[in-house]
Amino acid sequence: FLIEERVYCIKMIHEELKIVLDIGSYETRCGFSTNKKPTLILPSSSDPLSEPIVAGSAKYDSLVSKILFKHLQVDPREKNLLVTECVFNSRKNRVAVFESFFENFNAAKVALVPDSTCALYSHITASGAAASKRNMTGLLVGLGHARTSIVPFVEGHIVQNGISEFQGNGQKISRLLSESLSRLNPDLDLKSLTSDVSQIKTNKCSLVSDPFRPRLGNSKIEVDVEGKKKSLQIEELALISPHVYFEPQIFDQGQQGLGSEIAKSLARCPFDVKASVFANLVVFGGSSQFEGMKNKLQSHLSEDTNTKNIRKSLANRKIELEKLEKTQLNVTVTVAQDPNETVFVGASALASEDCFQKC
Repeated sequence: FLIEERVYCIKMIHEELKIVLDIGSYETRCGFSTNKKPTLILPSSSDPLSEPIVAGSAKYDSLVSKILFKHLQVDPREKNLLVTECVFNSRKNRVAVFESFFENFNAAKVALVPDSTCALYSHITASGAAASKRNMTGLLVGLGHARTSIVPFVEGHIVQNGISEFQGNGQKISRLLSESLSRLNPDLDLKSLTSDVSQIKTNKCSLVSDPFRPRLGNSKIEVDVEGKKKSLQIEELALISPHVYFEPQIFDQGQQGLGSEIAKSLARCPFDVKASVFANLVVFGGSSQFEGMKNKLQSHLSEDTNTKNIRKSLANRKIELEKLEKTQLNVTVTVAQDPNETVFVGASALASEDCFQKC
């Protein structure tokens, strides 16, 4: 059974119904442990281009209060809570979250679980394999709104030294689109701009085109506003902004792509599990839905340059380097069944397990 060292749990009793809160940087999903889908989905912030909500902050407390008392209409004193957290969440923020739930909401029992752990659990249970045959070793790549996380797992446990963060993320793509729309359509207000960026990002952006083809012109695109079409001007370069994950230099966002960061993460994993971790790469999060993402990441990781990056990082360890030269590194990229909801689904399933308790 998958359980992870950073699960902090206060005597969760499996017979009781649990409230599940997946508070992401873009959207929040919440419901109960009996739900396979969230009961409610709402924005985590009124402005998706602003700094993401900080766990344990006043805004975080306000959001939790609205969810518990207005939407779910539950008393946290009578229910167990499972709350997801970013794998980069600091100890200080984690303590603040516990203090908030215990002191402000009088919650009796709370568990904090890393979102990557929930995503892995969702993925292995969705495979339908028997518990004894579930593959709990792999690399979880979370393409979130505010952060891109790279988290290696070995037999269900996070390899702490291998956790890495890539600087490209969904919010940067939204900002590139927003800046382009603002320059060419100065009459747009903030509310319209937010809606337009969301539609364009979902329906017009992709990874299937050549990022190095010259794009100096503008394009005319249509978005839907309450059932009516609206024409907007946007720079062609903005429409390929998802390439920030692989060719960040085009957008002045650095030189190293996602493949290089994954290679660094893998290099920090124990030698004996490198091939197993690399062979099971699971992508989740909103940006994983861009057209061409799976194929682009598969080809990007299969390039010789990224394999060389792994070997280069081991150059000071001659014995491991010699072994690695003989090791076949084959990557299999899988996109989670429902990339946006996989964390909630995994958290809900995890909360339903009889053996979910501090170990």
